[in-house]
Amino acid sequence: MKINFIPLDSYLDSLLDFGFPMFDCTVHRNCEELYSRRGGYIDAEKKLRHQPHTLYYLYSVSKVVTCAAALTLLDDGAFTLDDPIAQYMPEFAAMKVRHSLSDGTVSLTDALRDITVEHLFTMSAGFDYNLNSESIKAAREKYPAAPTREIIRALAQEPLCFEPGERWQYSLCHDLLAALCEVVSGRRFADYVRDRIFMPLGMEHSSYHISEAEKSEMAQQYIYNDAEKRADIFGKTNGYILGDDYDSGGAGMISTAGDCIRFADALACGGVGANGARILRPETVELMRANRLSPAQLGDYCWDQLRGYGYGLGVRTMTDRETGPYGEFGWGGAAGALTYIDPDRGIAVYYAQHTLNPHEEKVLPELRDVIFGCLSDI
Repeated sequence: MKINFIPLDSYLDSLLDFGFPMFDCTVHRNCEELYSRRGGYIDAEKKLRHQPHTLYYLYSVSKVVTCAAALTLLDDGAFTLDDPIAQYMPEFAAMKVRHSLSDGTVSLTDALRDITVEHLFTMSAGFDYNLNSESIKAAREKYPAAPTREIIRALAQEPLCFEPGERWQYSLCHDLLAALCEVVSGRRFADYVRDRIFMPLGMEHSSYHISEAEKSEMAQQYIYNDAEKRADIFGKTNGYILGDDYDSGGAGMISTAGDCIRFADALACGGVGANGARILRPETVELMRANRLSPAQLGDYCWDQLRGYGYGLGVRTMTDRETGPYGEFGWGGAAGALTYIDPDRGIAVYYAQHTLNPHEEKVLPELRDVIFGCLSDI
């Protein structure tokens, strides 16, 4: 069956007209390529085109990989979702909760519930996304290379924004999940992910830290200028990578489109990659994409691009059959990376544009609808 991808071609071209400098889009089904197209320039000033191993910052698409890596430990029986994280990291045993009072003051009370492993997966532990808190700043001064474990140990000194499990809030939960993986596995997180995800799937160009020489293979990073409707050079930096020893589970991965589609293929095919390597059990992939949020928590989960979605173990998951392809899951990143994964049909999509202020509220639903519209007969 020949699939008509002309609507997808037209949509991707419209993103260049919108002012994004480039796009890189790949669509697979059952680990076989249906569509791959790149447009624009990875460096508009130098007129450089994409190369096979062009590197991108994934930012929060890293979270999907982190959660998959943590789920390998669940498959191994190393922990359960109900385990208190203080069982593995004692500094989280006596957390405080911050309350803002009507007179403008703040009070702290003892947390009534333990933070569990599931709370980390589901962004419901009570943390925020403040990498500039006093505790973290002090840890960075003491440890300039910012070892993951030391930064997360400092995070335990910060009060929670709410009782664990009470609400949903985008936060450093998945950075903490990476630290949990370090403790449970006894290995540095980057090494664990390399051995359990990257190497089995043949993701040879994926890492959490690169040399200055390797940055020459990275696409130039831009930031979208709303006033001028264009993208300006931002530079090849990622503020979520705090130091050479900080493996940011939430936003630190660096990879290529080719590697990322290999990972998406594995999740779309029940945990098995194109080369036959299994990284997760099929039941675990299903667990990952099942909505875990209560109606009350869904009230916090209200970004425009998340309309119709619930939230599973670290991924958005389509729960509204009227809004989009039911069961499709994934996440997006601060520079416009997106992944869409549909295990029911074996569909995996990876998209990159390497532009901050990526207008995800526009691109995520539009690109999804165009792609799955092209695949509607499958």
